[in-house]
Amino acid sequence: MIKNKKGLSAVVTTLMIILLVLVAVGIIWVVIRNVVETGTENIDIGSKCLAVSVKPVAYDSVTKTVTLERSAGGEAIDGVKIVFSNDSASGDVYNYANAIESLQKVTTEDLSAYIPEGANKVTVTAYFMSNGKEALCGQSEELTL
Repeated sequence: MIKNKKGLSAVVTTLMIILLVLVAVGIIWVVIRNVVETGTENIDIGSKCLAVSVKPVAYDSVTKTVTLERSAGGEAIDGVKIVFSNDSASGDVYNYANAIESLQKVTTEDLSAYIPEGANKVTVTAYFMSNGKEALCGQSEELTL
């Protein structure tokens, strides 16, 4: 029989402490990994947006269409948000959800439902799709009507 039970208790205690430390390290690693992955995703979208320049170059008041021009740089964008506004109001946001390649010129469909009365400018903001969500680029381009 075992006469000295103190040694057995110290071994069990040491193993429990090691197990708790490993569990704590695992939990901390999961949290840190999620933070790092989220940060790199935002950096990726930000770097893509630096190379993007989509400008509204023409507005046709008869057909109520906007011509967009993409200058050189980067991969294809997933779409643009178009907003007509005047000094006091903005119209609804139109989502042009078609890819626009570098050096491409595109014309939208009839946007009369999105144009408020007295609109005097149109603003265009590019976006990329990231994890099924639209990630808007920070810079917008305007055209005075």
